[in-house]
Amino acid sequence: NDDEGSENSYKLAEQLLPYLEYYVSRLDLVGPHLPLLRPHVPLLLKHNRIAKVSPHIDRLFAKGYSDLSASANMDVLLFWFGWTLRVPGLPWLFFRLPGSPTMVSFLANRLPKRFVRGYCRGVSCYVD
Repeated sequence: NDDEGSENSYKLAEQLLPYLEYYVSRLDLVGPHLPLLRPHVPLLLKHNRIAKVSPHIDRLFAKGYSDLSASANMDVLLFWFGWTLRVPGLPWLFFRLPGSPTMVSFLANRLPKRFVRGYCRGVSCYVD
């Protein structure tokens, strides 16, 4: 039903509203990643992961257009490492490490995706 789809969209928009100002102020940095992040927004909202990742977005997406792998494979990263976002202080510590964005990109491209996306759906969501 079309009404249910629009209702879910409004629900999603309401959940993202508190982060709108933060991300709009960083639009030059986050802009290239937004189309790739869109399918993963419900996963980011689960357990309020978006609140834990947002303060570190500047470091995570620092390479801009040259590396979109983290945003394209956010579902894979959250599947394997989402639990770490629930450990107090661990995200802060990880993103203070030198080379953490490079490590995230490396893992995003190399972690097994079949557990998250299933076998051979015919569509690849990652950028190599």
